[in-house]
Amino acid sequence: MGYASRDPSPLIAFRNFDEEMKRPEVWESDQGASSTSDNPRDNLASLYRPPFHLMFHGSFEKAKDAASVQDKWLLVNLQSTKEFSSHMLNRDTWANEAVSQTIGTNFIFWQVYDDTTEGRKVCTYYKLDSIPVVLVIDPITGQKMRSWCGMVQPERLLEDLLPFMDGGPKDHHITLSNKRPRESSLTSRQKSKGMYGFQFSDSHNE
Repeated sequence: MGYASRDPSPLIAFRNFDEEMKRPEVWESDQGASSTSDNPRDNLASLYRPPFHLMFHGSFEKAKDAASVQDKWLLVNLQSTKEFSSHMLNRDTWANEAVSQTIGTNFIFWQVYDDTTEGRKVCTYYKLDSIPVVLVIDPITGQKMRSWCGMVQPERLLEDLLPFMDGGPKDHHITLSNKRPRESSLTSRQKSKGMYGFQFSDSHNE
């Protein structure tokens, strides 16, 4: 029991979570102010630095709007200050060059802590009970398209993201709208607008 309570302390010792989210430049100034050889604590902290160069800085709704306008999928990462796998994602996955390039080109990336107002809102809306978690969100509908729990290795993430790189959300919805009449062209012509809305909500859950 005592060991479990001490477990997060090495992380808390070198990270100021509130400050880094308010002022990302804190990381940069700390690095510039001291050499890594003289200050191993700063060097250790930099290993787990959030991927500020990839992150969309704003609310979830604004990130969703930006992704919709740019016709990109929204990639969301919910993190916990108490879970080391959150820090592993920063160190090993988001810092990976291939992952970074892929996300920068094809996605809007939004990272948040689960104990913040925005984080709690997203956790509640998507019924998330395991943190950290990575989600692919359709920015047009808000639908969760894909999710990964815990640490995700760069190679696996890149492989799993491939289908989302074939086309953006708009292409996805065009494909959906083209598929549905072929499945049942006769009955679809007989459906009312209200019934069509019901069919569309079904597609959300596929």
